[in-house]
Amino acid sequence: MIWLTLGVISVTVVLLNCNFWTIICFLLIVCRVWYLDQRKLWWGFIIILIVTAGNTLYHQSQQQTNLDSNKNEWIVNVSMTDVEIEGNQVHFTGDVVLSEKSAEKVEVFYYLSSEMEKKEWLAQTESFQVKIFGELNQPDEERNLGSFNYRQFLWRRQEFWILNAKQIIFIQPLRQWKYQIANFKYAFLRRFETIANPQIRAYILSLFFNELEVIDSNVLAAYQTIGMIHLFSISGFHVTYLVKQMKRLLLPLGLTVEVVDLVVLGLLFAYCLLLNFPYGLIRAFGAYLYNWWQRRRGNPPSTLNGTCLTLMICLWWQPYALFSLSWQLTYLLAAVVLFMNQSLTTYSWPNWMKELMMSFGCLMAIVPILVSHFYQFSWLALILNVFYSFIFTVFLFPGLLLLMGLHLVDLANYLEWFQALLAWVIRQLERLSLEVVEWDIFHWVTGQIPAWLMGIIVIVFISYFLAFESQKHLKVMTIIIGSVLMILWAYPYLNPNGVVQMVDIGQGDTFLIKLPHMKKVYLIDVAEKPHFAKENWEERETSSMVSRQLIPSLKAQGIRKINGVFITHGDYDHMGGFDELSQHYPIDNVYLPIGMQADTTELATLADSLQQAGQQSHIHWLKTGDTIRASTETSFHVLNPHEKGTGENEDSLVLYAEIGPRRFLFTGDVEDKNEQRVQQMIQRLGLKIDILKVAHHGSGHSTPSEFVETIKPKQAWISVGEKNRYGHPNQEVLKSLQQSGAEIYRTDKMGGIYYHFRKGFAKIETTAQNWEES
Repeated sequence: MIWLTLGVISVTVVLLNCNFWTIICFLLIVCRVWYLDQRKLWWGFIIILIVTAGNTLYHQSQQQTNLDSNKNEWIVNVSMTDVEIEGNQVHFTGDVVLSEKSAEKVEVFYYLSSEMEKKEWLAQTESFQVKIFGELNQPDEERNLGSFNYRQFLWRRQEFWILNAKQIIFIQPLRQWKYQIANFKYAFLRRFETIANPQIRAYILSLFFNELEVIDSNVLAAYQTIGMIHLFSISGFHVTYLVKQMKRLLLPLGLTVEVVDLVVLGLLFAYCLLLNFPYGLIRAFGAYLYNWWQRRRGNPPSTLNGTCLTLMICLWWQPYALFSLSWQLTYLLAAVVLFMNQSLTTYSWPNWMKELMMSFGCLMAIVPILVSHFYQFSWLALILNVFYSFIFTVFLFPGLLLLMGLHLVDLANYLEWFQALLAWVIRQLERLSLEVVEWDIFHWVTGQIPAWLMGIIVIVFISYFLAFESQKHLKVMTIIIGSVLMILWAYPYLNPNGVVQMVDIGQGDTFLIKLPHMKKVYLIDVAEKPHFAKENWEERETSSMVSRQLIPSLKAQGIRKINGVFITHGDYDHMGGFDELSQHYPIDNVYLPIGMQADTTELATLADSLQQAGQQSHIHWLKTGDTIRASTETSFHVLNPHEKGTGENEDSLVLYAEIGPRRFLFTGDVEDKNEQRVQQMIQRLGLKIDILKVAHHGSGHSTPSEFVETIKPKQAWISVGEKNRYGHPNQEVLKSLQQSGAEIYRTDKMGGIYYHFRKGFAKIETTAQNWEES
């Protein structure tokens, strides 16, 4: 079963993500099965490969849209459980009706016009059919290295469009069986919203119904960082606990084991149906069903065989599950637990030692997954997993299940003292999580790891598990695995290439400068989108540009601290994200232009950000003539401002930088007479400009044709938001740049722009190239 399962996985990977390494892995598995010299296994293996390949190719052929993007009117069926209403936004996944028997899923976003309309939506309790007037747009791709690829995520779910609704008209409620199930689930979950204690309510919904959005986003991020997020995903951990409790409850009633098994299977299937078959629950239910069937036939049960079988069925049902983080973690952790449970029985260690080794094995197994998805992992999971599992199993699970049962008969709210006690335990866990997430020494940011190094890591980890099982060469493998982990930690410092990145941050400026071997890391500006005042009913939690674009990009490049941040001036689209950045990264130095010295409001905001984050940053005031030497090859020369100011555009910090073999001019939002002064200084000093960062996002108030003609840049970089309200970049500015012969790079058209360099080498890449390649 193991070899058949590996065959299914490998052929699916090759067909969905064909490259040199996946082909090599596939061929190695095929050769290994051939050399087992078992004829029956070999032909079964070949048949499984053919069936899997045919099924995967069929699914690939179905990955295409049937919707006409020119239409603006749609009939959409909506399941009530898919509707999310937050602030003034309604979001749901709907089925666009194509015919009586066919439909296509889309993501729908709609902005409510009034508080009354919001109340009408909140009063809806049944699945419904609507007519939507709006336009179809393609989802965003990866805008910067490491950022979330929404288009790819939806594509793997067979969703190809976002429908931005301008008007929604209700037609009728839906009565088909799948919508009736959704209505029941919605009503069932709504019942728990009347639990008195909000923390108890949130943890019941998240732990047992996968409603993670009800947990505070900062707490959820902390759980994820320290490696405890798996406790909030319905998995074998939950199911094993629930099955034990059901058997403990039913067997004393005099029911036979066979009857109890049928009851448990029925309840697990209902649970799967209620939660729309999450991968972890499918695996646990499938393994339990397989063991039940084997016992009925008089055969020995095998959770390993049951797990392998459900994995294969899962990939035949949906091959793109292979790319799901929850699918990967579910089956990988299940494999480790099954393997180590058997191996640990041969060791005469105390129980606490066995628990620690199990935790270590699980951590080692998921390190490649965490590094691939998040570019980091935390050693805290090694210790905290044992502690948190104990707290959840002994206190939270039984307490929350008891309150769930009592609330179904309207008794839970009479036990406010018990709710308060459990809520206190939850608050202590959250407080601990938020505290330890600040212990940076345990969190390893690795950056994107090349395929060859990832392959070595996987081979070493597998070898370690085999040594653990055989109890041979365990000390040698421990030394090897320690060495590989140190290489993983040191990898960002081994990279000989530096980079200058114009981060696609929307309508704002953020530039990253990383020197070779991570000697120094600087940022010029930290933009954020402005927040406009709204009425209370319109307020909703939105993710920032810093959290969506900048921080993932920094982590993808293995950046662990920032040596300096240059702020060009006080506008929000240049420094609005500094507060959030300071919460995530240590910052050694902050460089400010003297043109901001009279901007007391923004300076107070910046000082408060540093204080709140506990930063001990050194503040440096810069004026014309100052120089900051980052290394022997890299320096920043200040060309503006020359006098104190209030942080307006003309007071912007202007930097001439020699980075690798290229010379940059970073201009902030400088304009008018100070831009002319910069032009005169460049002429007087005889400076050559290879790459010009176009001032003020290409506004018509900056970068006049005389300025362009004087400096004659080889390339012009424009940081600008897609379809921005200001009409940037100005067509006259673009025309003068083109006439000067400058090659134009813009974030709204190309995503993030990357200048890679090392001694004697330089090249420029754009995220748009990756779009085309993919």
